Amino acid sequence: MSEPINNAALLRAAGEFFIHVYRCGFTFSRVLSSEQAQAEALFLIERRYQGTDADGFDGILRDMAQCGGTGWRALFLVLGEIIKDTQREQYVRWVLNMQINQLDWGTRRDLTALMVQRWGAFLKGSVFKRSVEQLVPACADLIRGYATSNEALRQEWRLRCQKSKPSGSA
Repeated sequence: MSEPINNAALLRAAGEFFIHVYRCGFTFSRVLSSEQAQAEALFLIERRYQGTDADGFDGILRDMAQCGGTGWRALFLVLGEIIKDTQREQYVRWVLNMQINQLDWGTRRDLTALMVQRWGAFLKGSVFKRSVEQLVPACADLIRGYATSNEALRQEWRLRCQKSKPSGSA
């Protein structure tokens, strides 16, 4: 794209990208109008983009401006990652809800009790003060939170291990 980077151009390009990906990039396509696509793009950028100096829409505008001629390419790479991460999270949420919510209450209580027993010290104060029975409706969320934090710790560990390897090792 040869268009200068500004709010309108960014939103228009992001919207067009979302229209294309939602129509062609998923098993089940989703048709969006330009307005819907731009709203979806703006929502996800505001919620997900973590920039160099600022987050959200302002952050992506600043970062694109610093990229110069490669700013548009960088935008599409970032938007692709945002869409992919969002879709993955929605799928995991759906799978967990489908699997956990079909269990009987006693089994969900036992799962919740296990999560609280093992990880309760890491829960926020307001959650930790609740009884296991009060947390049963949030069982799938507790499991998802555990899985997400566990994956983040694994990734951080891998990065640290890679940085500490001598340059000649494989």
